[in-house]
Amino acid sequence: MGVTSSRVDPEYTLSPGDHPFIRHRSYINYPKAEIFPVEDLRKNLESVEKDRRYRLQESAHSDVVEYICRGLLESRYSSPRHIRFYEEALKKSR
Repeated sequence: MGVTSSRVDPEYTLSPGDHPFIRHRSYINYPKAEIFPVEDLRKNLESVEKDRRYRLQESAHSDVVEYICRGLLESRYSSPRHIRFYEEALKKSR
């Protein structure tokens, strides 16, 4: 799931200070969340192409991650498929 300056879900926003990447009020883009193999993400992050899709950033504080995950479960913009995937991942991590 990405972060965007376009107003997606006004209940789930990030503000400057939540993460160094966030420079202005931003919205969590639950409708555009994606599920893909970790290996695909790893390959993209290791790519040297200028137009690569993902860029490695500093880790977010656990409070911010929990807020984003709670939003995934509560937002009306989250897809049932993504909620199921997250809930299954939680079960496996316990």
